[in-house]
Amino acid sequence: MSIVGLHRPYQAGIDSSKVSGVVVAISIVASGGYPDKFTSSDELIYSGSGGKATNKKEAGDQRLERGNLALKNCIEMKSLVRVVHGFKDCSQEGPKGSMVFKYKLQRILRKLELTNVHEDSDKCACAMKNGGQLPFNFDSKIIWVKSLVFECGPSCRCPPTCRNRVSQHGIKISLEIFRTSEKGWGVRSLNSISRGNFICEYTGELLQEEEAAKLENDEYLFDIGRNYHDKDLWKRLQHVNPSLQYDFPSSKEGFTIDGAKCGNVGKFINHSCSPNLYAQNVLWDHDDMRIPHIMFFATENIPPLQELPYDYHYEIGKVRDENGVEKVKRCYCGSTKCRGRLY
Repeated sequence: MSIVGLHRPYQAGIDSSKVSGVVVAISIVASGGYPDKFTSSDELIYSGSGGKATNKKEAGDQRLERGNLALKNCIEMKSLVRVVHGFKDCSQEGPKGSMVFKYKLQRILRKLELTNVHEDSDKCACAMKNGGQLPFNFDSKIIWVKSLVFECGPSCRCPPTCRNRVSQHGIKISLEIFRTSEKGWGVRSLNSISRGNFICEYTGELLQEEEAAKLENDEYLFDIGRNYHDKDLWKRLQHVNPSLQYDFPSSKEGFTIDGAKCGNVGKFINHSCSPNLYAQNVLWDHDDMRIPHIMFFATENIPPLQELPYDYHYEIGKVRDENGVEKVKRCYCGSTKCRGRLY
């Protein structure tokens, strides 16, 4: 089973995101797959996507959906598409009389007061929340590992293309759920992954710790509080990448996420005593530090089809049921550093 990210194929060329609940285009690629036309160095007549002839069907009308609709919404919302704006759209007959959407894109000839990359990061409120520096580089890779990362949110004036909006845009790589030999289901990628890349979020039902402790099935539980206070995790990450910085909040209040009934691909990510992912607490759509989003990032460069595990960070001998009886679970990660027990 394949979980596909948000990247369109290169010939489609339209990448989009949601702004205030409306899907808008944030970038396009004129790859030559469609009859685009440069009327000048500052102006492009961009053809919409879809309707192309294939070996099995003839060329047909394009539809005002997906990328085409996202570009149309940009006109109405007057939002930027990468570094161009000033849209005019029309439709005309394409090859063999099919309908093709056309979008007139014009280059911005002046510098905006607000850039989409936070060049002046010292004055950005989100940079201040992150200790004065944005946590992501211009390739959307995390470079500052902290107990809590603040991405730009709905109250920020920056566009969807801001480099401090990474994990909120969702999965960007192809992920596959597969059957392992001893650990049940696992997750791997069909693509190479670079260190610092965002992988996916861990989602599920939000429970208070007291509620989670009463559950018989703890297979898909993620303790947010444990993720906040695992100092060994941050030290191991810094050993892999000495440039990483970390800090710790004083509050120990937290919640647990149960992915059993309403989780996503993140709940199939297995434990390993030698992980290649780590879980990062991220806030962007609210300010309650007790319930951050749990976002997975790569700690190293990962080749295709290699399993993607993270360290569950259970303390052996410390996990007990509601009656106080110690719980024991073997670890099957196969790492040379395997601790033998998950808890």
